[in-house]
Amino acid sequence: MVNEGEIEPDYFIDRPPEAMYMPIPRGDDKTTQVLDRIDPDLFDFELEVEPVLQVLVGKSLEHARIEVIEEDEAQQLAKAKAVYKQKKEASLVETQRLEAARKRRDEELDRRNLQEQLQHKLAVWREKKEYARNAALKYLKFLKRDKMEELKDQGLLRSQ
Repeated sequence: MVNEGEIEPDYFIDRPPEAMYMPIPRGDDKTTQVLDRIDPDLFDFELEVEPVLQVLVGKSLEHARIEVIEEDEAQQLAKAKAVYKQKKEASLVETQRLEAARKRRDEELDRRNLQEQLQHKLAVWREKKEYARNAALKYLKFLKRDKMEELKDQGLLRSQ
């Protein structure tokens, strides 16, 4: 609901008061011809038509101005949409590029970690093998030859 006291009225051009209703008289009708030469104040075309023309021209200009403003706003909106779409596409491309770079970096890191783990396992395996070989040599160094034969016969020592 709107308070009617706060609404600004439209200012209309003054018009002559409307004619009062008069019923058709009963009886004989008479006609009288009025010439402009005799009574020039009866109807002044310039005076009577000017307000109507002012209203028509004013409304036409107002509608034309509104249409121009709407067209301008539509063009600005289309430009803004195009700029937004371009920025959005650029952002999407940049995001995809960064995601691809991150994925490559993560894959490289995983590959290097796996390679390092494999090298570590190989180093541990070589160390254990070397340790086992040295331990066997130290232990077997003090055994006599026949003991070696005996261990082989019992199946505890196998040749590789």
